[in-house]
Amino acid sequence: MLAQDTKNFLRFLTLTVPGGIEDTLAVPLFHPLSPKEIGTHLKRFAQKPFPGGQPPKTHLNIHIPFCSSLCSYCHCSRVKLKNREQLRDHVGLIIDQIRTFAPLLKGHEFTSLSLLGGTVSLLEDPAIDQLLTEALGRFTFRKKTDIHFEGHPVSLTSAKLRLLRRRGVNRINLGVQTLDEKVLKNIKRNQTRKDVEKCIKAVRRSGFPCLNVDVIAGLPGQTVTSFLKDIQDLIRWKVDLIHINPFSDIVGSACYRENPVDLAMLFNRRQAMILKAVSLLGSAGYSNRSLAGYQRAGLKYKAGKQTLPPDDHAGAVLSLGIFARSSLPGSLVFETLPCDDTFSTARYAGHPVDQRYAMANYATLHLLDGMDIAAFRRLFTAGPADIFQKELLALAEEGLLSSDGKTWRYCGPWTIPGLFNYYSLTKILYGKKMLDALRRTYAAKYDPAADHGSPKNLLRIFQDLWYTRTYYRLGYKSCWL
Repeated sequence: MLAQDTKNFLRFLTLTVPGGIEDTLAVPLFHPLSPKEIGTHLKRFAQKPFPGGQPPKTHLNIHIPFCSSLCSYCHCSRVKLKNREQLRDHVGLIIDQIRTFAPLLKGHEFTSLSLLGGTVSLLEDPAIDQLLTEALGRFTFRKKTDIHFEGHPVSLTSAKLRLLRRRGVNRINLGVQTLDEKVLKNIKRNQTRKDVEKCIKAVRRSGFPCLNVDVIAGLPGQTVTSFLKDIQDLIRWKVDLIHINPFSDIVGSACYRENPVDLAMLFNRRQAMILKAVSLLGSAGYSNRSLAGYQRAGLKYKAGKQTLPPDDHAGAVLSLGIFARSSLPGSLVFETLPCDDTFSTARYAGHPVDQRYAMANYATLHLLDGMDIAAFRRLFTAGPADIFQKELLALAEEGLLSSDGKTWRYCGPWTIPGLFNYYSLTKILYGKKMLDALRRTYAAKYDPAADHGSPKNLLRIFQDLWYTRTYYRLGYKSCWL
């Protein structure tokens, strides 16, 4: 069994660093890194990027942090655009990063290219063309590459769509969030229902293989009825993928500060929206692709060997641009930060990570639905018990995990306290070295005598995006307070 102090500290960590399973434990350990140090890690990653060779996925992301206005619900890293010169300067910075990093990763194959925001469609056509030319021309990509572009219904013009289709973009990600005019006003989002419908029809006419639309459940003023009407409209417009995001980081949002709500009531309302939407999508022939969203029946879009391959979180991400975070499994997690408010120059902060860190990230996600031992071995050239034997047995003794010889699986209750316990105690998988470093980092803040798991704390932790996705499993599971 785990020592009580260990369990208490792991619960403290879950409350203090609540960002789910995507490299968040490394963030408190970030320190300044020079461009030369970044280059050394990139070279090392290119030479031996993963225990079994190259990761199954390596994503190249280009991040544009600017928005014309700031929606009051949003928790993403973004800034309000002052002028077009800011955009041009930032594009120049990204191109410099491409030209610096690409030679260090010579021969390493990327499986996708995504232009993400912020609001990427604020870019002028020549800037979009230049970014695609530089990225596709200097990095190496697999033969069948996913190329995604994230746009806003107002600024994603027909001219931009023609350019993107010509340049090989095969998936448009459209941030819609809601079609309800009242809710749009509440969250200060600059769009109308007509804007969305017009943009969706333009994307359809342009012949893109896949259109993904993001919507949010639980926004201020949103009701179950209005949310289901949004879903019905998207189904009628034949959207290929509908991606439901629970409203997250609620207490940190501007709209919450203006109009506080009871979290328990919001969770229940949000749950009703998602589960009823899932039923509606199923009756319309949409299939659940887990974190990829709900896929329209008959969709022909394919990237690589599979239609919309499941998100296994065992790959690598190189992200370019200000506020972009990169993850090089077995080597480094780092972030690009601005030197000043011009966003024309960058500095870096990060922390080295070992192979165990990548394995622990993978295990933490997959144990919930059953981690296949053979799949883990194929990916990492070692079985989970070879790496985590003591930890897995300790978690089994805690009543969290069980194994049938083929899988390791979460066997605790699907409740907020149960999942909080899971996310907390499975942090022992990251190993003593990292946990000791975190103890030193939080020595002044951690109170061993405090209750790091009160009902109030648990409500706040499950507002986080990754935990709310787990909480609902987008229709698979239902957890109650």
